[in-house]
Amino acid sequence: MALRGSRSDSPAPSDHSDAADDLRDGIEQFRRGEYRGALRTFERLHDSDVATAVEALRWSAQANAKLGAHGTAEAQLHQALGRVAELELLQRDKARASIQLRLAACEQRKGNDEEAERLQRAAIASLDRANGSADDGESVSSRTNRQMTLGSAWNNLGITLMRCGQRDGAREAFEKALAIRQALRDQEGYCLAASNLLALEGESSNGQGPSQEFISAMEEHVKTARQLGASAHVLTPLRVNFANCLEAAKAWRIAAKARRELFGLSMPDEELRLVAKCEACKASNPKLRCSRCRQAFFCSDACQRKAWPVHRHECSARDEAAHKAKASHDCPMCLEAMLLNASTSASPVLVLECLHVVHRSCWQSLLEARDGEAQCPICRDPLAMSS
Repeated sequence: MALRGSRSDSPAPSDHSDAADDLRDGIEQFRRGEYRGALRTFERLHDSDVATAVEALRWSAQANAKLGAHGTAEAQLHQALGRVAELELLQRDKARASIQLRLAACEQRKGNDEEAERLQRAAIASLDRANGSADDGESVSSRTNRQMTLGSAWNNLGITLMRCGQRDGAREAFEKALAIRQALRDQEGYCLAASNLLALEGESSNGQGPSQEFISAMEEHVKTARQLGASAHVLTPLRVNFANCLEAAKAWRIAAKARRELFGLSMPDEELRLVAKCEACKASNPKLRCSRCRQAFFCSDACQRKAWPVHRHECSARDEAAHKAKASHDCPMCLEAMLLNASTSASPVLVLECLHVVHRSCWQSLLEARDGEAQCPICRDPLAMSS
């Protein structure tokens, strides 16, 4: 986001306005994935007024990082950090924090988690100072943007601490990120922080199976995300982590249920019969099954006739072959079949961020062969969460 401030040595208002427009154009190019075009736009702004120049340098660094020029990106971030002291006082802390978070990402890429943690904590301190010095005349959008950055800082710190094995600190960081993002009604940010927290709690179960408290917490996060208005697309990372956490904790049946909800799959016949109740009298172990929809059960012909006035409105012909095919996937690595709607205790599975599915053992072998580099074997997408 652009930092707009007036200084005595700023260009004429029209020039400043043009620079701000160019900065917005460059950001739009970046968000469309036009990184080289965005970089050319940002580079023209490096000698603009200091507020625009600092932002242009920061965005230039992000564009260079996307293009693989990580050394250049890091140098531009340090250049931007060096100019923060030239900004107006109220702009400095927010600008410094944004740059520190990008530098922390550079350190994480190099495997230097200790330095990443230091930078992230420094960013949080900068934002806390900015919150403390904000005046009543500050715009709502400025205050919201700063809180959004603070939520990102806590979330990123949680990831770093999680990587370092500091689970208590990571949990506290993720919970702070959740509180901020819930207050801002930031649907996507809330889902990402909740997903990270669930991954942390899933790892902490040590294969003993999740506690009911853990499962309830997962369900509560999904419920809160829905209340915030999260779409199915935004909920997907949270649902993926939900299913994977349960699978890692060996809660096979609950994990299968989570995958059914994620992919819209039906319950397998043998499990459906175990939980079936008569549509008319609600008795267990009904003997008859609707031959048309295959989802309704009845104790007798009499119960079926009694339930028909209601059931007729929800009964529709079912393509059994299509439903079975939707639930069956071949692992792209070992080519063995995986039934996603049923327990996979014999060969546990992993749902990747891109929604392709592999056997966990195959995925682990791939990570070891590629020295930890996570890339989907089907769509070749880089997968940050699955590394």
